[in-house]
Amino acid sequence: MKTKEVYYNSISEVIARANAPFPEDTAKIYSEDSREHGKSFTGTESFQEASELAFKGWSAGRKRLLESQKEINFAGSCMSLDPAPFFDVAGDECNVARFLEGEPENMIEFQYEYSDKPANKVQKITLDFCASGSTPKDVFPRVGACMLMIADALEGAGYRVEIDLSAISRTNGLRYESRIQLKPADQPLDLNALAFWSMHPSAFRRFWFALYERDVPCENFCSSYGSIDPVSKNHDEEIVLHIMDSHFQDDARTFEFCNEVLSRFND
Repeated sequence: MKTKEVYYNSISEVIARANAPFPEDTAKIYSEDSREHGKSFTGTESFQEASELAFKGWSAGRKRLLESQKEINFAGSCMSLDPAPFFDVAGDECNVARFLEGEPENMIEFQYEYSDKPANKVQKITLDFCASGSTPKDVFPRVGACMLMIADALEGAGYRVEIDLSAISRTNGLRYESRIQLKPADQPLDLNALAFWSMHPSAFRRFWFALYERDVPCENFCSSYGSIDPVSKNHDEEIVLHIMDSHFQDDARTFEFCNEVLSRFND
């Protein structure tokens, strides 16, 4: 099976690509569902309405997020480990000045102590938002809110959080993977701006559909947009949330999962 990986460095790149012309060869055979599906499936009346939310942010989503944060319990902090020198007759290396002065304790051993200074550690979070057509609309804001609550809590504790959106589809002999950088580590967490991309069904059912329509060649195109291939971790410390996981089917299990993830960072 061939693989096509497309990385979008910013939301603006996604919007520009999603608004590019629908390829003529594909348009002769398939419909442009990113524009044609209605509100019952996408949560918006039109692609234009989804675009306005993408540009301006989704205030209703941010409000829901803030209400959900009351259910989160987190007491973690990101403290740094700083090397502190200790002098002894044996150690890791010699302190020349003390040796020349005849000090017997002229060897340095470095021991690490916790410091109140921020550790500046980067935590990667990936939201796999590739959902089946039968996935209820209310699952999208639930999993997105969970992801943003984790990110907000960790940033408040001193971590620098990096967030990606990702989806993988197996479609007529092609493994199509798209990855979108929502937030680089050095950018502040803008909950209003990220609420749409993380929580709204149109982020996937309009914008990702539009990316698929433009990125996938006609010979690999599938009217159902392919089958889901779950996103895997790139490294052990990465947090990956899959929208198809069963714990996002109701609020109680979502909050339980969110708190379980954050418990790994508790002091």
